[in-house]
Amino acid sequence: MSNDQQKISQASLNVTLGRRVLEPAYPLIPHFNVPPTPADLQIDAHLAAFCSSSVPLESTRELQRREVVLSKLRTIFESWVVGVCQEKGHAKEFAEAAGGKIYTSGSYRLAVHEPGADIDCICVAPNVCTREDFFGSLAPLISSNPQVTRFQSVSEAFVPIMTFYFDGVNIDLLFARVNTNCVRKEFDIDSDEVMVGIDTATEKSLNGPRTTNLIAKLVTDPTNPTRYKNFLIVVRLVRKWAKAKGLYSNKMGYLGGVNINILVALVVQMLPLASPSSLFRKFFAIYKYWRRSTQ
Repeated sequence: MSNDQQKISQASLNVTLGRRVLEPAYPLIPHFNVPPTPADLQIDAHLAAFCSSSVPLESTRELQRREVVLSKLRTIFESWVVGVCQEKGHAKEFAEAAGGKIYTSGSYRLAVHEPGADIDCICVAPNVCTREDFFGSLAPLISSNPQVTRFQSVSEAFVPIMTFYFDGVNIDLLFARVNTNCVRKEFDIDSDEVMVGIDTATEKSLNGPRTTNLIAKLVTDPTNPTRYKNFLIVVRLVRKWAKAKGLYSNKMGYLGGVNINILVALVVQMLPLASPSSLFRKFFAIYKYWRRSTQ
């Protein structure tokens, strides 16, 4: 066993998120948990070339455009929170301190989104703002923006949502009303305290960024940045495979983005030293023989 392997076997893979200490659900796989061989590295190079040509990511210019759109959306939302507070008779100081934050989740948050993919956004507002306010006053504020097109508001859905294009960027906007009178910059969405005193729709909205943050944390090693990069490569490859086999669709009961993220994250946890090509091969081997517990 190499020194690197001994180090990773003995080191704790526990992570801290939202004041919680989380342990891996399954142990490492010692026999396969080895650093990449020269053959692995050669296959990795072929996979990288394949990803570049067949599983492209967005250009830097498009990424910057998305960041600009999100910045504008945050400004609109934060201004709206202030307006709602003042309309309900609160003092200017209270309104300006109420805050409000927009979080992203899913593929965009993990940086594995494909060109043209939507951005899942969650507006987290203080308890002075209600879902009726969200659809009653923020919806027309957004839809009237000259850069917004194809606006749809579905307030009666299982998870109420606004969907629209902002300067050509597809946005899915959810709402979460947390049980506090202000949402400051230091607000910790990953803390379990934010789940206290909220309704079902808010709980489901918060699940998106909380789950995405958890996945990212579980596959990140501050001392080894390649682990997260390997996770992203394998996610892209498994997605490509699932789409080619007609198995990529949550609506049809198949694998969706979050399902693949979770499946790949588990493999990375069990094989933290493995290279992308090895992880990709082991992904299919592990789940081929997986025996799900019925407990």
